[in-house]
Amino acid sequence: MYSIFLAVFASAGFITLQIFRSQASYILILKFYTIFEYAVIAYFLMSVLKNQLIITLLKYSIVAFTLISVYFYFVSDLHKLNKYPSVIEFLLFIVFIIYFFYEKMKTVIIYPLYQSTTFWICVAFFLYFTGNFFFFLFSNPASTPEFKKQMILIYSFVTITKNFILSLSLLPNEPIEISDDELRIPTDINLDEFTVTNSKKL
Repeated sequence: MYSIFLAVFASAGFITLQIFRSQASYILILKFYTIFEYAVIAYFLMSVLKNQLIITLLKYSIVAFTLISVYFYFVSDLHKLNKYPSVIEFLLFIVFIIYFFYEKMKTVIIYPLYQSTTFWICVAFFLYFTGNFFFFLFSNPASTPEFKKQMILIYSFVTITKNFILSLSLLPNEPIEISDDELRIPTDINLDEFTVTNSKKL
């Protein structure tokens, strides 16, 4: 789903910028991209987290982030990309993913974390958000060309690494989690041996 989402918006941005040569339309597509990216990743985190309070916060944060993005779109120059929605998005997801790691370390005890597909997906997004957080935070239209080139290299490296880890995240064979409330009975146990006499001897 995330791959399809990226492909659709990348194609739309390329057509708008390279064929129609419309900077304002390209900025509008980027705004929609930011909103949909937040919604897709928030929905993913809602599906893997267990704390209902955090899930509720994620659900309502989608609406709040959409309103914030629309507000910054209308108050800023239509021909320039406002960085603040992206900074807010990255900061929120950094916090939510850190909580995901905390929850995973507390609940997963029957297999190593590196065997979890969701763990590697969150590692990829965490690297992407932490790496690009400072990119957007310190980005400035008045920066020198050399500084912009360095920042673009950092952004490209982080994005490629994120996509590479996302591809590898499908390889681990994640075991099925067993609820703590379920009764765990060994498969090789012989229930006929458990008599009153035998239990006393034990």
